[in-house]
Amino acid sequence: MTGRRVLLLSASMGAGHDAAAAELARRLTARGDEPVLRDLLALLPAGTGRLLRTSYGQMLHHAPWLYQGIYGHFFEPPARRRTRADPVVVLAERPVRRLLADLAPDAVVATFHLAAQVTGRLRSRGQLDVLSTVLVTDLVVHALWVHPGNDRHLCLHPSAVQEAGARGARDPLEVGPLVRPDFRRPAQQPSWEVLAVPAGRAMVVLTAGAWGVGDLRRCAHVVARTGRYVPVVLCAHNQRLLDTLRREPGVVALGWRDDVPALVRTAHAVVQNAGGLSCWEALTAGRPVITYRPIPGHGRAAAERLDRLGLVPWARDDDDLVRMLDGCSSAATESDGRPVQDAAQLIA
Repeated sequence: MTGRRVLLLSASMGAGHDAAAAELARRLTARGDEPVLRDLLALLPAGTGRLLRTSYGQMLHHAPWLYQGIYGHFFEPPARRRTRADPVVVLAERPVRRLLADLAPDAVVATFHLAAQVTGRLRSRGQLDVLSTVLVTDLVVHALWVHPGNDRHLCLHPSAVQEAGARGARDPLEVGPLVRPDFRRPAQQPSWEVLAVPAGRAMVVLTAGAWGVGDLRRCAHVVARTGRYVPVVLCAHNQRLLDTLRREPGVVALGWRDDVPALVRTAHAVVQNAGGLSCWEALTAGRPVITYRPIPGHGRAAAERLDRLGLVPWARDDDDLVRMLDGCSSAATESDGRPVQDAAQLIA
């Protein structure tokens, strides 16, 4: 059935949740539905959302140990042990109820874990009377992704489906990552900044999400010192990192880009540190991906899982990173060929 209004509840925490929601919206629109995207953080009262986003970013940049502690305490309790409702979830319930009353959607999809808690609580209390789906954008399904009030949980891998089920998720199913079609197309010529790569040296793309967090400077130095590779660092919105790396010899530092698919598809390899959307984009593009110095919390959890599943190796030190880069084939990697469902087709 098409022609339905679908509310997509995302959050502007980095860019991955919003990007997944945007791609899902594109697919829903293509089949005749009416997606409506809303940022959960923007719905929170009195600037709470802005404070939450800023605090999270500051932790990642300046106190990663604190985020690791928070992640371990609130996000990783044993399976089946329910976590208490976050105060943010309680604050969000009233504006989300107002939004539901105004929009009268035919279905609701959460692409952020706190949004999943809100929709699950409302659904379990009978205050949300349409199908509620959770699109889990992380490979590791931490506790806050799951609320038994939601009707369906869409996951990125069979291991995530199993983990979601163990945490009490209803109807967990595997779907393909919500990656833009640009990453599946033949490689285009990237923009002029990276065309100065010297002959005989290969381009290695370094990515760290929309905020450019993590030790990208060290990673760039390790790659550049080989003399065989040119590190192209996607600094995204991290202006300080961009200014610093643009002064570093042998390093190409780029800000926020619209031609990332072209850069990724022409790279020898992609080095990442969070296991988020950038990782899935590179895998979709068929490029070798390596994890190096993952960020705390979800980054380390994803690094371990990706490595264990044989999807993305984790370079534990500088020498390991160089060995992995040298071992990457210049040809595109092959997918495992497993058929996966399109998330858009499962939004009933």
